[in-house]
Amino acid sequence: MSRPLQLALGIAAVVIGLGLSALIALIWLPCVGAQMPLDPLVASECAAVSSGSNTGWIGLLLWPVALAVAGFAAVRILSRGSGVISYAIVILLAVVTFLANPLPEYWLLNLSAQSWDEPPGTGALTATTFVLAGVVLLATSAREVRSSVE
Repeated sequence: MSRPLQLALGIAAVVIGLGLSALIALIWLPCVGAQMPLDPLVASECAAVSSGSNTGWIGLLLWPVALAVAGFAAVRILSRGSGVISYAIVILLAVVTFLANPLPEYWLLNLSAQSWDEPPGTGALTATTFVLAGVVLLATSAREVRSSVE
């Protein structure tokens, strides 16, 4: 892949991930400090977010895209050479991407006490996957430039 295209993909992935993170934080802001299980009478604003339209669509719609970007980032880092750090980064990407899937994310959310209508995911791990994959793509393209200069 050409360096400019890889740079553009890395920048786009980081921007998408950070944008999704900001959106998630903004939408879930009423739930900061809410005690679980959620009492709808005490935390009515948070109950409205968790019961209504929230950010669960991020994982449902964008997880396959995040999976593809993370897979591409893993291939790019492994194509640069193998080593403990490369394998650790690929394993980290794989674990975060797996957990970002809506089903494992829902399972993770249910490890703590919640309200009965907790949404099936927040999309936060999908946003994290975009950021991590984008950083890996940017790092591998920067490493490519450094190698070609020497």
